[in-house]
Amino acid sequence: MKVRTQTNLVKRGSVWYFRKKISQDLRQHYGQESIRKSLREFPTIAEAKREAAKLATFYDAEFEAVRERQKPAKAATLTAGMIPAIVKALEGHILAADEEMRSEGMGEDEFARLEAETNDTMTEVSRAYARGDSSPIDAALSDWLCGLGIEAGTESTEFKTLRREFLKARLKALQSQSARNRGELIETPEAPAVESLRATFADPATPVTPAAVKGGLRLAQVIDYWKGIAEKSHRTTDTADTMVKEFIRLHGNLPLSDIAKSHFVALRDDQLTRVKPATVQARFNLLKAAFTVCLQDDKLGIKENPLQYVKIRNADSGEKERDAFTGDQLQTLFDSPVFSAGARPTGGRGDAAFWCPLLALYTGARLDEILSLRTDGLYEVDGITVFHFRHRPELGQKLKGKAKNVRRVPVHPELVRLGLLDYLKDVSKLPAPSNGAGWLFPGIDRSDKVRNHSSAWGAWFGRYLTACGVKTDKLTFHSFRHTFKHFSRASGIAEDQHDAMTGHTTAEVARRYGSCAGYPIEVLDAAMSKLMFGKLDLSRVSING
Repeated sequence: MKVRTQTNLVKRGSVWYFRKKISQDLRQHYGQESIRKSLREFPTIAEAKREAAKLATFYDAEFEAVRERQKPAKAATLTAGMIPAIVKALEGHILAADEEMRSEGMGEDEFARLEAETNDTMTEVSRAYARGDSSPIDAALSDWLCGLGIEAGTESTEFKTLRREFLKARLKALQSQSARNRGELIETPEAPAVESLRATFADPATPVTPAAVKGGLRLAQVIDYWKGIAEKSHRTTDTADTMVKEFIRLHGNLPLSDIAKSHFVALRDDQLTRVKPATVQARFNLLKAAFTVCLQDDKLGIKENPLQYVKIRNADSGEKERDAFTGDQLQTLFDSPVFSAGARPTGGRGDAAFWCPLLALYTGARLDEILSLRTDGLYEVDGITVFHFRHRPELGQKLKGKAKNVRRVPVHPELVRLGLLDYLKDVSKLPAPSNGAGWLFPGIDRSDKVRNHSSAWGAWFGRYLTACGVKTDKLTFHSFRHTFKHFSRASGIAEDQHDAMTGHTTAEVARRYGSCAGYPIEVLDAAMSKLMFGKLDLSRVSING
């Protein structure tokens, strides 16, 4: 009996997790490269080990059962025509698993280990390829052939060709992983699904052609086509990808031809046990839209939308209510240590903790719009200093309404008094990137592991509001936008003027001025000078404390 040499345990923070790798021949069935379960209910190492041993035994048995179900009635014999599809599937699945791992985010130590492992393995496989030595991939090749239900004589010409091509595909995948480690954009290639190949190879009379592989189209291909129709936010595409994984977790990676309404009803019910109805509704809207696009464009052989009559009951489709800050709440916030004592909590990312709430208060801009500002977005025009909120996706600047929400907003005199222009001079001295001006707030985490500029910082600000004693369910950073609108009205600023400053384009504004960006800046500057926040006293506010 084989003795288990590891416990399948990993620890994150104070919580133990069970983790078991899934072999290559089963990854398509499970839609992931490993099984991971929280053992939060088992706080001690002894309890966690016992539970992990039970889970390991359970999954060993389940894996064998899945293999038995997947075995074709009769093994297929390897032919030359099978080789291109097999090696393409290998490269695609390696890079897909690599992309999934990166999407979860990595710490510096974890990334350093990944770099070292990739470099060591690539060196080994490169030297083997140069020598014509297939030993580094022989075990994996044997697993793949077994999983595909293929028999091959090791002395046959076809097997020798496959072994060489398999080694090349492994090396190409490693080179792509290494390029990703350097920050290069390497797309995961489309690859035939293992289950589709197995079904094709089980019938030796069926030629291995792109048309034969086409029957293996899955839900992921529907989402991929929908993504390519128009530009979408990272948050939107990440949500859609998550729903694909959730579907696979529940039903397996079914071919499109086998997917029915009942599968999405089951997915809906599963989601509702863990997620609010409004969130489930939003997620299902994305899936429904993806199928609708494929139907409209007559793509992927889809003839009906399986989500058409899947209803999410008790889902509130309205926009989440937010409150404006009251004068007392604003005073409490701006009397707090970040604004009056020079405190700079780690999560606030340096001076962004000080300036972002102030800029939101005096512009009504969204958090991501503020954090996306570059130093060239604060300048003087006709003697008036302005913020220029621009839609430049190639530079990491995206507006919710895209180009139609591009706008210039006069800088309120209070921001100048507090030293905003001095801050601009200091940050402008930092080395600028090759693609243009630097960030106005360079300390913000903009790595691939965060969904957008604002996710981590916004979470910190929510905690800071709690620490200040003003947090409620309806008070978030976005409340500054409501606050700006409320006090603009109270200050006698015309509706179309503060709409122009917040990017709320109305029919009347469009008719009179063409766009928010084109609203006469001197009119907006005069309006901005009227803006007051009741009895709010910022005399204690200082960037240096």
